[in-house]
Amino acid sequence: MNRITAGCRENTESLAPSNAVGMHLDAPRRLRKEMGQRLRRARLGLGLSVGEVAARCGYRNLSKGARKVAAWERGEPEAMLDASVYFGVVGLDADGLHAELEHITSVASRLDHLGDAVLAADRALFCEHISLFLERADLVQERAELRNVLSPAASFRILWRGGGIATLGGLIAAWSHGGLQAEVAGKRVYLFAGSGSQLSGCGSSLGASICGAMQTAPGSPSKYLRSVVPWTRREPVSGYSLADVVVALGGTAPSTVLRRMDASANTRSDVFGTYDPNGRIFQLSGGDAYVLASGEEWAGVASTAESFGRVAVGGRHTAALRLGSDLSLGAFETGALQASGYAFVDGRVQRDDEYIPLQIDGPSLPAALLPVIATALASTPAG
Repeated sequence: MNRITAGCRENTESLAPSNAVGMHLDAPRRLRKEMGQRLRRARLGLGLSVGEVAARCGYRNLSKGARKVAAWERGEPEAMLDASVYFGVVGLDADGLHAELEHITSVASRLDHLGDAVLAADRALFCEHISLFLERADLVQERAELRNVLSPAASFRILWRGGGIATLGGLIAAWSHGGLQAEVAGKRVYLFAGSGSQLSGCGSSLGASICGAMQTAPGSPSKYLRSVVPWTRREPVSGYSLADVVVALGGTAPSTVLRRMDASANTRSDVFGTYDPNGRIFQLSGGDAYVLASGEEWAGVASTAESFGRVAVGGRHTAALRLGSDLSLGAFETGALQASGYAFVDGRVQRDDEYIPLQIDGPSLPAALLPVIATALASTPAG
């Protein structure tokens, strides 16, 4: 993290050091609030009111200027006639504060784009393997671990109707009934995401043609819906990922790499772990490797799940085995999966308190991996 000018920052304890692991989603808000508190302390130290500061900043409308000064002190920066003048009026280093603002903006931008790589990778899987999903539709619908897969790329948001993440089985059912299909440039496009309004019909939908090209269809997804609503779920979510489904249907999929982040949401160079869906193998950087297997044959080992901490057990199981040794990580339900307070949120690994320790690069991870990741993170201090 860039060092802040000494004369500007009075207290750096709330900013974790650059070698810390992970950060919280509200870090930008905390940093803005801390800056606002320093601005207020500086003003009060000079015995100035917000109106007097506004006047010295050149505002003729003192009420408007005072509101802007008060907003900055609350940690809600607003455009001013000249922010550098404002910083100077309260006796703080303008260059240092501008650098700090740029840092906060950069952190907020990186946080906003966490999960983008996962979204792009899963969209690519839909496009590259759309013909495979259609050709093997019967197998997908036959097997619960395939039809109940969720991908962050299959997201629908429809104003006045709602929406959600569609299961792969829900998408295939919709396509088989003639829904979520569009003609774009003379090509049949199978839609897997979109947003828009139920009333006006405005919006856009994303899909793939048989040739594997990603296409955008005009209009709200509601325009293309028929009898099947793909985000309606009646079964537990699968422990598989979209990449796992591709492999199960005979295709190949790229690996996913997890890297630690520092306290400024920068990706660190060290790799936390790698998941290869082609072998369903998760390799931790420390050397431990796990292979994921699915089936009722694992139901008898549910008693060992306590090693994960808070894990729901029951129903169809997915088990994690340490390669070359006996079963060591138990079994857990593929739906309602919780472990040590972590969850997969929009392609991120996120703790209940909005702490984010890892950046995921590649396709979305199978839910069955979450307890393994949570267990490995347990020995990693929060940022």
